[in-house]
Parts: sequence; C-alpha cells; structure tokens
Amino acid sequence: MKLNNYTEFKMCQAPLKDTSIDDSDNKGMGGTVFLSQITKNVVGFDRVKENYTKKLSISCKNICSVDALFQNKDNYLFFVEFKNGEINPTQIKHKVRDTLLIFNSITNNQIDYTRTNAKFILVVNDERIEKQDSKKKKAMYMARKTTKKDFADYGLENMRGYLFDKVDCLGASAFDKWVATIL
Repeated sequence: MKLNNYTEFKMCQAPLKDTSIDDSDNKGMGGTVFLSQITKNVVGFDRVKENYTKKLSISCKNICSVDALFQNKDNYLFFVEFKNGEINPTQIKHKVRDTLLIFNSITNNQIDYTRTNAKFILVVNDERIEKQDSKKKKAMYMARKTTKKDFADYGLENMRGYLFDKVDCLGASAFDKWVATIL
C-alpha cells in the first residue's frame, strides 16, 4: 500500500518540521519549538483528521490524532507523535486510537495491517529529557542514537504487537539522525 495512492493523504503533505511544531510556552521552556528539522514532506495527520471530520460533518474538537505519518521505500509505515511538554500516556493512546480509526477507514484496512506494517514513534524534546526525566531514562535516550532496538516507555510498550509492529521513543536529535537515513 502506498500513501500517495490516497487523496486524503496526498492533499495533507507538509514538511516533517512543520508537523513537529510546538508554539505554546510550555511552562517557561520557550516559545516556538520544532522537534524536527527535516524538511521532507510527510502526511500531516492533524490535517487528515480535520478533513476527515469535516467530510463527516462532525466536530474534530474531541478527536485526537498523531502529528505525522510517512513510509519508507519498502512501504513500511511510521506514525509519529511529537511531545515537547508533559507526556500523558493516556492522551497519547487516545491519539493513536483515533488516528488508527481514521487511517483504517480511509485505507479500508483492519488493525492487523498496522500490527505487521507500522511503527509508532514518540519523539520527545532533548532538553526536556535533560531537565525532567530520570537519569536512567536520559541515559537510555542518549545511548540510542544509532541502536536499532526499540525503546518503548511511558506505558506505551503494550501497543507493540497489539496495534503496531514496533513502538519506539526517541529524543528529537536521535529521531532526526535516524529519519534522515530513510526519507
């Protein structure tokens, strides 16, 4: 399956950098923050959600979505959520649930498709790791710059094998280094 075969995804292309923006103040951490500097186009899933709910004539107010969706040359899918502020696992799981409902509705797939052909990645701000996370978590994030082993944290590991093939949490700089090799 190719994302560009679906009008709903093709018309929501945006630079990955733009899907990673956080323009809230986040308790004194600064103004606008981009968690990715990659300018290649991906699917901006917030826009997919907005168009999808508009088409159904329903409000998107209580419907959540992850920030980005892209695929590599082997058509393996990557669903990405960027978090600069507080990390709320329940909120992330709601975003994933709503995203997969929309994705499967558009593509006419079942959940077993993403269970075998997709990875979920939570990308967190490196500065937040430095300032807020425990020493153990910080060491794990920083040590993963080139490792291929998934590191699911924040209670997200139960999505592996249930909703996605793989689940990973990466710091923003490690994510950019990795994604630059596949996009």
